[in-house]
Amino acid sequence: QAEDGIRDVERSRGLGDVYKRQVVGPVNGLGYGVVCVNLVHGLTLCGARPYLRTWPENVPVTQEDVASFPPTVARSLHEAADRYITERPYTVPHLHVWHEWLLGGPWVGKTVGMPFFETEPLLPHAIEPLKRCGKVVVTSAWARDLLVSSGVDAAYVMYAGIDPEVFHPASRPSNRVFTFLHVGKFEIRKGIDILIEAFARVHEKHSNTQLYLLVDNPFHTKTDDRFGWYGETVRLINKAGVGDYVHVLRYRPTHKALAALYRQVDCLVQPSRGEGLGLPALEAAACGTQVVMTDNTGHGAFADKINAHIVPSHGLEPAVDDVFFFADQRRNWRTVKMKDVYEKMCDAIERPKQPTVGKELTWKAGARRLLNFLERI
Repeated sequence: QAEDGIRDVERSRGLGDVYKRQVVGPVNGLGYGVVCVNLVHGLTLCGARPYLRTWPENVPVTQEDVASFPPTVARSLHEAADRYITERPYTVPHLHVWHEWLLGGPWVGKTVGMPFFETEPLLPHAIEPLKRCGKVVVTSAWARDLLVSSGVDAAYVMYAGIDPEVFHPASRPSNRVFTFLHVGKFEIRKGIDILIEAFARVHEKHSNTQLYLLVDNPFHTKTDDRFGWYGETVRLINKAGVGDYVHVLRYRPTHKALAALYRQVDCLVQPSRGEGLGLPALEAAACGTQVVMTDNTGHGAFADKINAHIVPSHGLEPAVDDVFFFADQRRNWRTVKMKDVYEKMCDAIERPKQPTVGKELTWKAGARRLLNFLERI
């Protein structure tokens, strides 16, 4: 229905005002950066002519910014950024992709906020910026309900997804060793501590297994590996006694290389305590790779749509780590138990599932739904 609505707009208006949207957000390889990048590309694929204003600094998009993205995506970014620099559309309504406490301007045109967050409740100083937005659109029912309960007008539109030209099934190797993979920043929020402990138990039962961790932490200021994210990763691995079977990949791949990595492993494991969305699970499933994942927070929007092995999560617990979340902030994330992760990892070996990703979870389909939403408001 959403796509039919967009076609009606296309027929009646051509490239009218509905297509002149300004996207304000980061261009990088992190979660919200990838969403912003693919949002611009998805709108372009739908025939729109979006403007891109990079955030937090209004600077030209550089080759380094787009090095990990496919050439077609990079082209959409450069064109959108150049269009903004040339036309300076200050009064055009803009979509602001960023953290919830910095939305709402200051710009002349209407702001449609697109916040990404992983914990609850909302921080008190985030509520007013969100209320200053003309509208807030989120990508999960969990995020919408949390905002609405805080007095923020929010709508749920699944505008995120995957690029099917990059993330798709292909021939797979016949692995002699069952290989698990985890992708994301090194964060306690991601459940990496639980994952390593759960894998140790899996390996006791199924010795022909290994785990790869594609992790880093660009925000960790400590450079000494004894104390930085890599050192902490190694400490957790050694504590679990599986140093010979867990491998840490210390690089950030291009999207093409990441898709190839998904196709080389047997199962992706994402036991997050909280997620704004969780792109790796979608990407891996689109490549035909089994997924073990929690169904909480943003993950809940699609966990049951990709035929994943779903790890149940339980009540709330304080969100605390030494980089992003501190006890005095009074934020909470979901409780994820090692036993549940262990059981689902064993299920992936003993009772494999064939993942599915429908056409509604592509970036172009999401952009069409978003355009339809913007036209209505």
